[in-house]
Amino acid sequence: MQIHESQKTDLLWTSRLINVLGNSVTYNAANNDGIFDYIYFDFGFNRLKFNTKSKFKVQYKIMPFSLLFMVATASDGNFNIKRSLTTLTPYFEAKSNYNSESYSRSNQY
Repeated sequence: MQIHESQKTDLLWTSRLINVLGNSVTYNAANNDGIFDYIYFDFGFNRLKFNTKSKFKVQYKIMPFSLLFMVATASDGNFNIKRSLTTLTPYFEAKSNYNSESYSRSNQY
């Protein structure tokens, strides 16, 4: 059974929090900032930046390339809000049937 199908959604939120903190450490290191000077939370094409360095401040940013790819994904999928809120990641159920030989050959286990 996969985690999102179980009733233990707290595991998904915990792993998402660890992902957010890990990405924040990476972004801060790349910008030569302190380890937790800024906390970055990405959701789809949205980014929230929390300034924890001096005065608490929240900044919002749209990431254009993520928006472009999300539009492309949305054109071939149905947005599942329940699963998106459970996983804290935008989730689309594909409309297309990917049973072509080239697709299945490239995605074998």
